[in-house]
Amino acid sequence: MHDEPEKKKKGLKLTRKSTRKIIGKWRKLSSEEHGELSTTESIEIDDVPSVKRVLGLPLSESVAADPSFDGIPLPSFFRYALDFVEENGLCTEGIYRLSPPKSRLDELERRANCGEMMVFTDPHEAAGLIKRFLRQIPECVVPPEFDVIAESCSCGLATTTQLTPKLVCNCGAVRNLRESLNRIGIERKTLFIYVFLHAQHVMAQEKENKMGLQALGLLLQTVLEMSRKMVCFSAHAIRPCDGITVPGAYYLVDEDTKIIKYIPPLEGFQTVEKWLEEEKSQQKIHEELQKQQFLLDLLHSKISARHEQGKSTGKLDENAWQVQNSITAIKRKLKQLLDALPQVVPLNPISDTSRCIEMYEEKQLMATQGMLREDIAEERQKIAKLCWKLRNFKDFDEKIEKSEEKSDEWMEKCKLEEAARSTLLEEITRLRSECADLRARLEMESACL
Repeated sequence: MHDEPEKKKKGLKLTRKSTRKIIGKWRKLSSEEHGELSTTESIEIDDVPSVKRVLGLPLSESVAADPSFDGIPLPSFFRYALDFVEENGLCTEGIYRLSPPKSRLDELERRANCGEMMVFTDPHEAAGLIKRFLRQIPECVVPPEFDVIAESCSCGLATTTQLTPKLVCNCGAVRNLRESLNRIGIERKTLFIYVFLHAQHVMAQEKENKMGLQALGLLLQTVLEMSRKMVCFSAHAIRPCDGITVPGAYYLVDEDTKIIKYIPPLEGFQTVEKWLEEEKSQQKIHEELQKQQFLLDLLHSKISARHEQGKSTGKLDENAWQVQNSITAIKRKLKQLLDALPQVVPLNPISDTSRCIEMYEEKQLMATQGMLREDIAEERQKIAKLCWKLRNFKDFDEKIEKSEEKSDEWMEKCKLEEAARSTLLEEITRLRSECADLRARLEMESACL
């Protein structure tokens, strides 16, 4: 009788210990396989809690919290998971039907919410995270009105439960749905297109993975909150399932639309320089330039938010400086490639001095920008104090009403002061720009010496 409580306690302890061991093993595996930090980890804000939320938010907020730096409006963790299934799981039997342990999915969700590198050991893990993300979106991916458009199709796309090649719509329902897609948010439209393009890739391997339109369609119907006819219609109408376009047919996306594999921006100025020494493709260099500029804009927005909160921005400023140097190096490489091309009209060669001074000018301009942000923050604090003082003067409005003549005089004086202040600010801005240029030239000269 007395031994029973002890046995229960021991059993409870064993269960907790085994769970901790399993989670610890997964974390250790993740850290061993991917020793490098992700892009989002490298720009982590100092003294801000690392835990943030991505899953469970409206889609636009999820994209803002975990953006893809190549400009595709989808969360980066979702694209990592999608790419993993595309590369490793299309022929896996029961993909999207079988699920990994809940504790493993919880760990993957935590990593996504914290902005950590996503590490998958099995295609079912990536598929399970995709399903969880789609289920937790609080809004419908597409409006319920789309179901009406799908049901109006009289060509059999909405009623065929097997993926059928050469089945096209001639009644105009696909055209209407495509026009409606262009009117919804870009995030929702992109997610819809990526999901159904990926679904076609999965169903194309039905013989190996046993996931045809009936099995996968039931899942999509549940997680996307769509009708069965809408899922069948979209699976056929997104584009030709066999890749062969029927002449005169109309589809939801263009022929060249595809799932773009996510490649994050390069990290560190030295890494970018080493990559530029080997890379000769202008297209890839342009793509990397867009990613670095997207990353720089994100850093500037975070720096502004930190300044408004009165917090330090040491690490963010350092990261922004590194990214700005990378952008300068990429632009310089593009200029070199353009200069190397045969030109019909001879161009004046850009001197090394002008190329070199760009980097120093950008550095000084960034420093000036930081000083201006601090000045703005101080002025806002002063304004807040003055507003608080004004609220304490209860009789302020009554005195103004009694002395209308004095108020008119004060209004004129205020206008004059505002005009003088704007003129002074313009002069300060001009002088600061000149100072930044002079500092850049001095720093360049001292570096050359």
